Amino acid sequence: MAPAAFLLLLGLLLKDLPFAIEMSVGAAVAWIAFTWWRGIRMAQAMAIKGDRSYDRSGKLSLVAEYHGTESATAARSRKGKKNG
Repeated sequence: MAPAAFLLLLGLLLKDLPFAIEMSVGAAVAWIAFTWWRGIRMAQAMAIKGDRSYDRSGKLSLVAEYHGTESATAARSRKGKKNG
């Protein structure tokens, strides 16, 4: 942000304090919503990567009894394709 824009924004905030409080609460709510959304997306991506790693090589390092198993992601996509 340019210094002039920052000073203008600071002047507006100091002039009308309730407006500043509303804006900061709105910004905080938006930031919290964004971080929750991003966190959920990152957790889903990490779960998918872990499941793919299990399907590729993880199950082969286990006892032979588990070589025919599949991850939850693979099972969900297989069931979704079969039903859909």
